[in-house]
Amino acid sequence: LELVFTAHPTEAKSDLEIILLQQISQTLRSKEGHKGSELLRITKRLMSHINPNTIKPTVLEEVDRNLVYFDYIYNVIPKVRKELKKSLEKYFPSVKITSRPVVKYSSWVGGDRDGHPGVTSEVHYKTAKRHHNQAIENHITSLEDLETSASNSTEKLKIKSIINKLESRLLDPNKRQNSYNKSSELIEDLKNLELTSETSKSMVEDLITNVEAFGFHLAQIDTREHSKKHEEALSD
Repeated sequence: LELVFTAHPTEAKSDLEIILLQQISQTLRSKEGHKGSELLRITKRLMSHINPNTIKPTVLEEVDRNLVYFDYIYNVIPKVRKELKKSLEKYFPSVKITSRPVVKYSSWVGGDRDGHPGVTSEVHYKTAKRHHNQAIENHITSLEDLETSASNSTEKLKIKSIINKLESRLLDPNKRQNSYNKSSELIEDLKNLELTSETSKSMVEDLITNVEAFGFHLAQIDTREHSKKHEEALSD
């Protein structure tokens, strides 16, 4: 399943609006009961932030707003795969999940040049870099949690070595040393980790699922060009 982000500047919510709406949702779903004062506080903050006369965001601001969603999506993908596997085992035991990833993402934001003068080659490059850095940072955060759960110093050192190789990818390409060239190399290292704790093993499986889904690119940037550009190229 490939899901595509297609939000336009007039539709995109700011990152603060997204966070506040999430807080309202979490408060409503809380098993402790609805906290009226908390809901009122968050709602007032949301209403004070919403301004219909706000200037339209730039393309890169729109990219950043979409990236906020991936902070939530990242933690959901492993759960989706587990639920799918569980359902298949229950209702269709002969069917196995063979394709990986099960879910992946694409985005028009920062790559759609069809009539959008703001999407330049520089903006496209910066969009790809933002995607890359967030994917790497999300993987590093998961690895740091895994390092904390590891049972002994040997396991922790192996995980730390993987973290170091990932952190190198956040450097300028000319300054990288002992870094991963592609996400499949990271997956191979994760599969070769020998861990004692069942909790740690489960965390590794979840991380592999996320690396398969998001790689080092987070979401594929769909590049569309205005038809006039294609006509000019064909004419030449």
